[in-house]
Order: sequence, then C-alpha cells, then structure tokens
Amino acid sequence: MKQKQMTSKFFKEALFSDDDNVQFAQTDADAVETITETFNAVCPNTLKRIELPVRSKQCTHYSTCMDLVTYIQTVEESLKFRCYICGKQARFEDLVVDATGWHVMKNYQRSVVQIGKDGVIEIEKGGQEDEELSGWDM
Repeated sequence: MKQKQMTSKFFKEALFSDDDNVQFAQTDADAVETITETFNAVCPNTLKRIELPVRSKQCTHYSTCMDLVTYIQTVEESLKFRCYICGKQARFEDLVVDATGWHVMKNYQRSVVQIGKDGVIEIEKGGQEDEELSGWDM
C-alpha cells in the first residue's frame, strides 16, 4: 500500500473541483456559502465501522472507502479484484490507505463527519456518539 498522503491530496482536490459529478452539501442560502462534504466511515457491505480504510488508485469516490478485511473477503468469494463501492479495478498493488478515513478512525468516535473546504472536520454539536446511537456498549 502506498502513502496515505495521496488520498488526502485527492480529497482536497475533489473539494475544490468544479466537476459536475461532485455533490456538496450546502448550508443556508442567506449565510456565507459554506461547502462541506460528508465522509462516511461505515462499510457499505457490513454496515460496521471501517477498521483499516483503503481504496484503489482507480477509485474516484472520496466520501467513503473500503475496509481492507471486507475487501479481502469479497475477493475470496467473488475472485474479482474490484472495488465493492464503485466497481473499478482494485488489485492489491493498487490499494492505498485512505488518509481521510484513517484520520476519522483514529481521532473521532463518529463514523460520519463533515469536512469543510478548508479541511476542518466538524461533527454535529449535541449529537450522540456512534455507540450511544447504536444501543451497543463497546
């Protein structure tokens, strides 16, 4: 796996992109325009919090990533080296640690955070942590 800075740079470039495929959440129209992107650290296959966030160099999604263990299990079952989020080729040598996902895993108990155009991560004030919302004691 390659440097995690690659995915951090990728995420920042996507936030500043004028690409029509990029979807941004916006706040009040009357307020100063604040553009944020939601990053979801929940695996779409298992619906559990991702433990080791990875993506293929070919992946263009940046609002979520794959869990390495789940990816390996998916490859073993399907014998296809594809990202289970976008379907693009994802050979082992193409995998990189997702820097944004890694930062969220290590520093926040929340699995869903908002990342501003300036790179600042925000969480909802007064909200519950993931384990409180789930009803499970972790």
